[in-house]
Amino acid sequence: MRVCATNRPLQADIHQEFEQDTPDSRYILVLDDIYPVSTCRLRLTENHTARIERVATVPEYQSRHYGTTAIRAAEEWLKEQGVKKIYINSRTAVVGFYESLGYTPYPDQITGSGTFECILTAKEL
Repeated sequence: MRVCATNRPLQADIHQEFEQDTPDSRYILVLDDIYPVSTCRLRLTENHTARIERVATVPEYQSRHYGTTAIRAAEEWLKEQGVKKIYINSRTAVVGFYESLGYTPYPDQITGSGTFECILTAKEL
């Protein structure tokens, strides 16, 4: 799924896709009928916080609300786990998507460069 959504279109290194997985990492997978079209990884951190990571939607399914569905499902699961604050490290090119879902960007928290310039965003539940 991520190969079609991120690795090919953005020429991302496939070896980085799972390097930060831990035994307690969880994934959301959104289907269109039987086809996986959007995904994200969830990681619980400390003090009632969590991270939503590796958010991706297959390019031909973008702008159809599948990414929103993945984020909303992730938020619901995290809320059930007692999470009070969620962080997402967004590519700066798509930070508006997360802002539309209530995430606040931290302009002083920018990392990476080029296609992979990212900005930290957060949302209180």
